[in-house]
Amino acid sequence: MIDEAIKIIEGTIVEIDRDYSTYSSRAERLRKLNSFFNVSTIILGVSAPAFVTYQTQQEDASQLLVFVSIILVAVASATATLRGVLRWSERFGYTALTSLYLQELSSSVKLEKEDIIQTVKKELINEKLSELNRNAQKRRGEIIRGYLEKEVAAVEKAESSQKELMDKTNKTGGNSLTSQASGTP
Repeated sequence: MIDEAIKIIEGTIVEIDRDYSTYSSRAERLRKLNSFFNVSTIILGVSAPAFVTYQTQQEDASQLLVFVSIILVAVASATATLRGVLRWSERFGYTALTSLYLQELSSSVKLEKEDIIQTVKKELINEKLSELNRNAQKRRGEIIRGYLEKEVAAVEKAESSQKELMDKTNKTGGNSLTSQASGTP
C-alpha cells in the first residue's frame, strides 16, 4: 500500500519535471527569438534611414539602389512590427517564471516526500503521501493555468495590435514605406 502511494507521488514528480523541461526549453527559444529581433530591429532601425538618406542624395540613383532602399525599409518596419506584436520579451518572462515555479514545486514535493517517509508513522504514510500528491497536482495545475492565461492575453494583445496596424496601413494607403524609400512625399 505504501509502495503504491510512493509510485503515485513519484509519477507526479516525473510529470512536474517533464513540464519543467518543456517550459524551460520554450523559455530558451523565446529568449533567442527576443534577442534576435531586438538586435535586428536596432541594426535595421539605424541602417535603413542611413541608406535611404544616402540614396536620396544621389542625383542619378539607379533603380537597384531605390529597390534596395524600399526592401531595407520594409524589412526594418516588419522586424519592428513583429517584435512589438509578438511580444517575445514578455512571453519569455512569464514562460521562464513558469519553468522556475515548476522546478520549485518539484524540489519541494521531493523533499516533502522524503520527509513523510522518514518521519511519519507507518500507518499514516499512505494518507500523507496521498495528500501531498493532491496538493502537488493542484499546484501544478494552477501554475500551468496561470501560464495559459498569460499566453491567451498575449495572443489577444497581438491580435489587437495587428488590427491597429492594419487600420493605420489602410488609412495611409500603404504607401508610406515606398514613398520614404524612393524619396517622394
